Amino acid sequence: MNEQFIRRAKLIVLAVPPILEPLEVVGPAEQQSTLVEVISFLDFRVSFTIKKTSESTINTSKISIYNLKKESRALLEKENLKVILQVGYTGFLGSNSREITEKEPVLKTLFVGDVAAVRSTRKGPDIVSEIEAGDGEKNVVQSYINRTFEGGATASDNTFKDGTAIKVILKALIKELGYIPNATKEKRIDELLKIVSDRKINRSITLSGPVKHYLDSILKDEGLEWSVQDDEFYIADPDAQTSTMAASVVLNSKSGLLDIAKGKEGLINFKALLNPQINPTSIITVNSELVDLANSNFKVRKVDYTGDTHGGNWLAIGEAVPIG
Repeated sequence: MNEQFIRRAKLIVLAVPPILEPLEVVGPAEQQSTLVEVISFLDFRVSFTIKKTSESTINTSKISIYNLKKESRALLEKENLKVILQVGYTGFLGSNSREITEKEPVLKTLFVGDVAAVRSTRKGPDIVSEIEAGDGEKNVVQSYINRTFEGGATASDNTFKDGTAIKVILKALIKELGYIPNATKEKRIDELLKIVSDRKINRSITLSGPVKHYLDSILKDEGLEWSVQDDEFYIADPDAQTSTMAASVVLNSKSGLLDIAKGKEGLINFKALLNPQINPTSIITVNSELVDLANSNFKVRKVDYTGDTHGGNWLAIGEAVPIG
């Protein structure tokens, strides 16, 4: 069995300029005018609890970082910040060796979210800054639409007549959320919408209210679901045997599987060492004596990550449903 050692974490803080002189511009060129990295923290003590789901419920995190300077704590209290938590390991211990093999850290993104609240408190000798954040929270919570769809127009028009495709309405809603800021993102959304049916409305409609409400309603009728994962919009078929949102992962004792329990209708609850590739809608292949080899593929519905760079295992605790 391989065990991961020397845990490392990096917390990146992004902001809409000008908040400070940017240290490094992040993201594709078309995003660089809106979000910049203003500061990052590597190898500070960090603990975290992150909750993710494949549904439209907002993914949340509580991230604690220890003993920042006063100036850094003040920066975290600014408005309109976004955080990225990246984690990884720099050492592995082989099953036949007691020597830790060092390697260059490969840090992978575990969470991206809008900062909702920050509190700094003293706990014994430490000053702990706790950050609460929600993935896409500002876009989802603050987005409203007031549009009349009357038919026969294109997605760029103000109004739509009878016969407007559901895809056109969905694209307008996604644009209101802020996830079509440029041509590159529009192309990506067009690809996602290919799994939506070609049905059209047979009467004019007016949408007035929270965008989330209409996305939930329309996609439920389509047998689909949507979510925001690491600040990207996704549409998924919960019954599909593949995932366009996340990688496939093999879970066994060598890859970090710690515990598994079977529930009703084939559902499983699993506990594993943290692997950032285990995400909502990930396809996991479970190798365990409790799971039938012929039915060992599952789709992750929800996963919670917990960890502390200064102690205890980093864990992924989740729920998955059978596929196939």
